[in-house]
Amino acid sequence: MARQVLSEEPGPLSSMTRVELVVKEEVTAAGACLGRARGTFLHEGTMRRLKAPFGLELSGHFYFRDNFCADSGVIAMISLLNLVSRERKSLSELVRPLRRYSSTGEINFEVEDKDRKIEEISRKFTDGRQSRVDGITVEYDDLVVQRAEVEHRTSLEADLEGKTRELMDAGLARVKAVLGKALK
Repeated sequence: MARQVLSEEPGPLSSMTRVELVVKEEVTAAGACLGRARGTFLHEGTMRRLKAPFGLELSGHFYFRDNFCADSGVIAMISLLNLVSRERKSLSELVRPLRRYSSTGEINFEVEDKDRKIEEISRKFTDGRQSRVDGITVEYDDLVVQRAEVEHRTSLEADLEGKTRELMDAGLARVKAVLGKALK
């Protein structure tokens, strides 16, 4: 959908601080950049500031400038159905090339002091590019470690994505060495 929007109107898009590697690559390949919104309710301001026609979240929310920069599952579904119809391919055929990396999905960890653990991750991952927009994100060319707070005071949520399963597993082992055993 981002590719389609960018083919009609080149320019920046808005995303949450947590976004998949493949999304970044596809948006960059289309000649655009991603502006980062710190939370769901900040998409509107980020989109307006960037004059972005489209915004997206890892959780499947899609924001449209023509819908007052608001999230709309209905517009997203219509856009997706139009894309499937126009391309004359099944959704699975369209998505297959985008499923090229390994991902842990969201993993929750019970910790006593979230801020201390975030600082510890920062110290243990100094070899990567770090962002503190929302918790901590550590990026490498072939691995992304993303962390976001969960509502509970003693819970941290982590997402890892690697260009190979081995890279993802190695990154997860490093995270678990800091955060401990993941919750079920």
